[in-house]
Amino acid sequence: AEIIHSIDFDAVQKIRFRPDHALWAGGPQLYPAAFFHLSRYSNEPVALNVVEKGEQRPILYGPDYFDYGGTGLDPKPLADLGFSGFRLLDGQNKPIDWLAFQGASYFRSSGQDAQYGASARGIAINTVGPSPEEFPRFSEYWLEENGPVVTIHALLDGPSITGAYKFDAMKDGAVVMNVRCELFCRANISRLGVAPLTSMYWYGENERPKAADWRPEIHDSDGLALWTGKGERIWRPLINPPQVQTNDFQDSAPKGF
Repeated sequence: AEIIHSIDFDAVQKIRFRPDHALWAGGPQLYPAAFFHLSRYSNEPVALNVVEKGEQRPILYGPDYFDYGGTGLDPKPLADLGFSGFRLLDGQNKPIDWLAFQGASYFRSSGQDAQYGASARGIAINTVGPSPEEFPRFSEYWLEENGPVVTIHALLDGPSITGAYKFDAMKDGAVVMNVRCELFCRANISRLGVAPLTSMYWYGENERPKAADWRPEIHDSDGLALWTGKGERIWRPLINPPQVQTNDFQDSAPKGF
């Protein structure tokens, strides 16, 4: 635990995954799977498996998956750490990824110009309420190749809920994911969010006076764009208020957001 806590943002950026150790590296699959190292911010290991011809086998962790470069870390005490998640690469021996699963039930895919933006979550429980939010996590994954489709099975586990997920991910210019889940509640849940999106926002160009950094804006998303069922276009910029603030939008048959 002490070693993991010492791997801060700067250190984890220096840890490089070895491309030749990727799942499906050198094979016919277009999208090899690389794995994430544990760090101070993603410190819970997940179990990873590969499914081939209907049978599963575990992907065993080893420090030889990574090049520790100038981090100063000794790989020997890291032998039993485990992975914190995985990502799909855009072609053999290419470091660019287009899909990533890491942390709680978070996952994200790349959009326009191969850039990441908002993230998705498997589930959201008790957000924006009087009680603390609960963060169930994907604790185990099974990866399966089906030609151009990569199928990801995931086990969700949390105090109030458990469930199984299946993601069929395809990349043909844009990324398309078909998601199916079976959920089982362990307790009463006051606010349940299915298919939630989430994003990071510190400040935008509209809040430049609040900036504590030289960069003009720091965020993954800077607003919500809505195209309503009646054809109205609505734009609501994000802000960083001193207390929790909630905005609700209701519509019938929205055309997009």
